[in-house]
Amino acid sequence: MISEPEMEGGPLSGDGADAVGDSCGRPPRSPRPARPWRWALGGAAVVSLGWAVALYAYGPWHGTGPDTRGYRLSQDLCGDARLRALSGELGSRSDDAHWSGRDPALDRASCSVRLTPESERSASDQGTKAMSYGVRITAAVHHRTDPGPEFRAAGAMPDWFSEDGSPARVEGVPGLGDEAYLTTFGDGANTVPRLEVRDGSAEFTLQLTASYDYQDRGGPGRPADDPSAADMEALQPGMIADMRALMERLKH
Repeated sequence: MISEPEMEGGPLSGDGADAVGDSCGRPPRSPRPARPWRWALGGAAVVSLGWAVALYAYGPWHGTGPDTRGYRLSQDLCGDARLRALSGELGSRSDDAHWSGRDPALDRASCSVRLTPESERSASDQGTKAMSYGVRITAAVHHRTDPGPEFRAAGAMPDWFSEDGSPARVEGVPGLGDEAYLTTFGDGANTVPRLEVRDGSAEFTLQLTASYDYQDRGGPGRPADDPSAADMEALQPGMIADMRALMERLKH
């Protein structure tokens, strides 16, 4: 009995599709190449997902603007500026005048206050020349830009000059905000000090000036000599203390 020749491998061995093709007289089919557009779509999806994650992590929900350090300005900066240190040195306050403005990019506020010693108040009432002190305060919170580079540049270029043409003195104030400068023009009682502070994207200034006030009320008349003003340089620690208290009050 003659048996059928053995076939190498079983019916499932080899490439089934190719074997069938061969048996039908057709040439074997080569494997289909991978479709590149599928990879392109997959890559685009990964990139889109990456952008979505980045926007969520760094987008407006998490704040892309400068660090305001939590400062918020009220409508009445004079109400926030207690000036306890300067009032203790220069007398009670009066003539408060304030202003404020808001914008998505910038909030600003200002305050002007007059401090008058009790002895000078009585002199003014008698129709003689009296000394008083003006305090000017400004505050700004930037929401879109970082004021740091401009603040440092302005600190290195004082815009005040003495009569002989020499620039005002600029000194750094350590431990107050991110950076602070105390600019002084003149000497002694004629000094006009200005304190400037930056903390994050918030900027503050406090300037102190001395002035004479005379009201003719039928008194003995003003004296030949002007009343002496306080040593303005000695008041600089009080300016720093009042500025620090104001900054703490405006931070929420």
